[in-house]
Amino acid sequence: MTPRQVVLRYGIAYLFWFATLAIAVVCANTVRVTYPILLDYWRWDSSSISVADQVAVIVMALAMVALIVAAEHMYRTAVPAKKLMQPASGIIAVLLATLGVAHATQFYVELQYGMTNPTSVVLFVAELALAIFLWWWRHRLKRRHSQTSASVVL
Repeated sequence: MTPRQVVLRYGIAYLFWFATLAIAVVCANTVRVTYPILLDYWRWDSSSISVADQVAVIVMALAMVALIVAAEHMYRTAVPAKKLMQPASGIIAVLLATLGVAHATQFYVELQYGMTNPTSVVLFVAELALAIFLWWWRHRLKRRHSQTSASVVL
């Protein structure tokens, strides 16, 4: 690889890292909005919801830091192996699935209270469909890479 290609590939890796960071922030915010709604639906008192919110913020912050560090490492190490799309599609698929589940939960609670919002349906269906597609694509890329490696060995 030429130095220009190396810089371009690492640039793309860090763009994926930034996109992962942005999706993770949206995901954390959506989860933070969703679980108090769910706890209220389960009839928790407001002081318990407040404590759960404070604990969850700490847990989500630690999870975000771990995700950011792990994603950066996975993307950076995938560049020399020319496998950047595998970790990127896997991580983004998990984040989108989490978003989809959070929006599906919001829609379920809205239905129980008789306040349906079509935006929730569109969001959770689109997020889950995209997550499934990315997960399928990730496994397709893995299978293709393993077949290519096996043919080189033979």
